[in-house]
Amino acid sequence: MQNQGEMSGEQIMDEEFDMDLEYLRMMFPGLSNDSVLDVYMANNGDLEATIDMLNQLEFSLLDVHC
Repeated sequence: MQNQGEMSGEQIMDEEFDMDLEYLRMMFPGLSNDSVLDVYMANNGDLEATIDMLNQLEFSLLDVHC
């Protein structure tokens, strides 16, 4: 039985997942939550790779609108 002060590996991963998504939503407010989640999942939860890909996506969208 787990102590109340201890978190399971799954709980820690869920918390990290939620924190990463919240961070990404704050960094990319112009993108839908679904788009952010899709890119994050496509990068297997790699935050750095997701940020790079979303930056490229934003820049390519800016190029289209200019």
